[in-house]
Amino acid sequence: MSVKHPDKYAVDDNDNIVGIMPIEEIIEKGLNRRAARVFVFNESGKVLISKRSKSVMKPLKYDPSMGGHVEVGESYVEAAERELVEELGIDAGYYKLHEVTAPYAGDGFISALYKVTVPDDLSFSFDEEEVDSVYWMTPSEVDDLVSTDVGDCTKSLVHSWKMFRDKLIAV
Repeated sequence: MSVKHPDKYAVDDNDNIVGIMPIEEIIEKGLNRRAARVFVFNESGKVLISKRSKSVMKPLKYDPSMGGHVEVGESYVEAAERELVEELGIDAGYYKLHEVTAPYAGDGFISALYKVTVPDDLSFSFDEEEVDSVYWMTPSEVDDLVSTDVGDCTKSLVHSWKMFRDKLIAV
């Protein structure tokens, strides 16, 4: 039985909305969909990398801390804030969400990329339907992951880390 996803924005390469339709139809038509991605850093400079659950698209692949589709009627930042709560239980209202870049294109998505820094001792729980596990990694460990274990990573992790690594660390 396939999972029914709510309709999403279909956008062109310039992030102009060209329709609202199911994800499967967007992919079939070769259009882009909108996504918000967030890299969570702790005060010590480590990056939270998630491993997607086995029940989602691209199962058991390493991914940015969190990410998700922008829902119809939602902005990129609203999607980022919602996904932080849904996937990691982190309330973005307590921590400053920094826009790293928006929008940028890659792998069937037009995305906005954010960074949030949390205390080293922050305890959080992740949604096991969305996330299998999480790992705190140094930036050099993420460099190694996206260079040597690329088959174990989502394209969005590889693309966003390689393109925006220095900017993520500097923000």
